[in-house]
Amino acid sequence: MWTMKRNTVSAVGGAIILLFYFLNKITFLFGASFAEGKVTGYEVIGRRITIHYPIVRFDSPKGWVTFKAESNLEIPQNGKVPVVYKTSDPAEAYIFTFWGFWAGGLVISVIVFLAWIIFFTSFFSRETVFGFEPGKLRLRIIRPPEEQERPRFSFRRPLRRKNP
Repeated sequence: MWTMKRNTVSAVGGAIILLFYFLNKITFLFGASFAEGKVTGYEVIGRRITIHYPIVRFDSPKGWVTFKAESNLEIPQNGKVPVVYKTSDPAEAYIFTFWGFWAGGLVISVIVFLAWIIFFTSFFSRETVFGFEPGKLRLRIIRPPEEQERPRFSFRRPLRRKNP
């Protein structure tokens, strides 16, 4: 049986969450092509708080493609930007910068990562050990000895003997 403490389980789970995000992006890059795009305009959403989405146009083997990029990227109108797009579906495209390609999903992954860490640190004590049995999809929580042998609280008064 493999055993891991609470902090190890939470760190491994968090690493798996972040690894899934990066593998998803890297897999996208393996089936992608690159082009140079041009910001043709902006789509503005909102009244009090406005969000600006650059509209980018680029040339692919299947013809001209226009897409809406990530919000609030500081790119001037008619500015040229690097574009990465899925070769099989050019409409699935991103501006290939840190903020245009990596940052949006990374923020969500970090939030899920922090929620995972908070869950494990809130519900399990530091000494809690998780046991994994090979060949079985079962998780056993092995409580520390001080948590196993807790006396139960009772509202009953102890009987007093009368001294003769």
